[in-house]
Amino acid sequence: MTFQTLSALPTAGNPSGGLNFAHKSSKRVTRFRKDLKTIEENGTWEALPTLVAFPDREISTALRTVCGSTVAREKRDRKEKDLENRINAVTYILEHCLVSDDDEEEKDEEEILVGGAIASASKGRFEILRKLIEEDKNKKMNVINGTDIHGYSPLLSACCGDYYEEGEISEMESNRRKCIELLLERGADAENRGDGVHKINWTPLMALAKRSDLESLKVLFKKSSEELDVNRTYSNGKTALFVACEWGASIDVINLLLEKGAKNIPATKLNTDYSRFIPAMTPLDKAMENGHHEIVYALNEHNKKNSGLWFSSGYEEEEEAKNSDVEEEVIRNERETKMDFDERAAPTVVQGGESW
Repeated sequence: MTFQTLSALPTAGNPSGGLNFAHKSSKRVTRFRKDLKTIEENGTWEALPTLVAFPDREISTALRTVCGSTVAREKRDRKEKDLENRINAVTYILEHCLVSDDDEEEKDEEEILVGGAIASASKGRFEILRKLIEEDKNKKMNVINGTDIHGYSPLLSACCGDYYEEGEISEMESNRRKCIELLLERGADAENRGDGVHKINWTPLMALAKRSDLESLKVLFKKSSEELDVNRTYSNGKTALFVACEWGASIDVINLLLEKGAKNIPATKLNTDYSRFIPAMTPLDKAMENGHHEIVYALNEHNKKNSGLWFSSGYEEEEEAKNSDVEEEVIRNERETKMDFDERAAPTVVQGGESW
């Protein structure tokens, strides 16, 4: 049986994988990439140590490939052997291909390890992820919270990764959860801030809420070093609760977000298509629009328990303050306009003697 995957990325679908041969490079490097692609397609990871022993090589590409490629279809009946061969290949790269004699080489090594950590986390390979993390023995490199050029950290990649195979949903969710737990225990930033800020502010909480992964959400809340901002917004104003309502998450996920303080905050920047106007919508509005009736019922019940106060956005004090400032400015402008009009309308007083 084949299961459909739900992408936990902010937009549908994942970036296309594979190697890029479009840019110019030496013939030997091009040959290296083709040989690496052959190894990937056939799952013959035991040949990788021989390939990376050649001088014209790309260690970063090799590590990302062995950590993050999918299992070849014909090799799925031998997954344990496949994982063992991958681990052996990663171990060889770590022991023979990484040298940190100076600061510049150490920076390159960090980028290589971060790339491998992101790739392995995105596929739920926590055994490889642990090995890459432990390579940073002196804690000088930022492997845990390092990011790629798109702003993805290993934790965000673990939460967004789509790697379901036939009949293995429970196993894949378990592996994702193990990666999340490992990263949080080692100090991963659950809010994805600082150098780890995604370009469009997508967070692990939003990704897990979208894919309705209750157990991973529990781990995220429990293992985070500080309290999560459950009402943090994505670039278009969506919160974790909004995407959960939008994609029809389970009632348990909805209730967990509500328990953690999620509010009915409207998304105000939904008009990504500038040819048409899209009004602001609340999570409740979106659940009603998409026909998720159980979620609508759960939100209404939560509102009743909170004396009908939950449907407010939670930002009323800020809005009242802004409205008050606007009103004061309007009154002030009216007063100044009236004064100016009165001065211009008043009769001209001419200074003169009593004979006038």
